[in-house]
Amino acid sequence: MKWLECFATEFTEGVENSFKNKRYLESRNIMPSSLTSFAEFDALLASAIDQINKLAAEMPDDQPIASIRNQLNAVHGWTRNGRKPEQDEKDTLNFGLIASRYLEGYDDLSRDLFELASYIIYWE
Repeated sequence: MKWLECFATEFTEGVENSFKNKRYLESRNIMPSSLTSFAEFDALLASAIDQINKLAAEMPDDQPIASIRNQLNAVHGWTRNGRKPEQDEKDTLNFGLIASRYLEGYDDLSRDLFELASYIIYWE
């Protein structure tokens, strides 16, 4: 199976599991992100964009890194002035899943991306 087909299958399964997990956590009033404010989110987003830009400069042909970078830039644009992304915008994001599959060895960046993804998913 080609990379894109494998990724699409993994993404679909990951999204389905994410929504099941979200419903479970919501039923117990649990938010998995440790971020407690937009200011914390925005600072972490800026840091993650800086880190991913450095990786992209080192590996300009790396598709997963390019995808993460594009998604983080989109999130940055959507969230100016504390704007909460619309659900259809959230539905286009999978940078947390990509990080879990392709950023082995970049534990700090992966952790930051998971925090950002969780904050976006559960943003009230």
